[in-house]
Amino acid sequence: MSGSRRLLIIGGIALAIWGMSYGLWYAVFAEHQALDNIGSSLTGSFAAAADRNPGVMESSLQQIS
Repeated sequence: MSGSRRLLIIGGIALAIWGMSYGLWYAVFAEHQALDNIGSSLTGSFAAAADRNPGVMESSLQQIS
């Protein structure tokens, strides 16, 4: 195996490991901490949409961001 091919394979594996590590960190420490807020905002907006109240629905959806 040539040196350039070895470098490509090792670099690709390193990038894949780095990407998966970052994804794991994001899921556990960033997104997981916000799930309660996201769930309650979505519940409120769905309930407001069912009641045909667009003002409350929009304000509930704005709380997600």
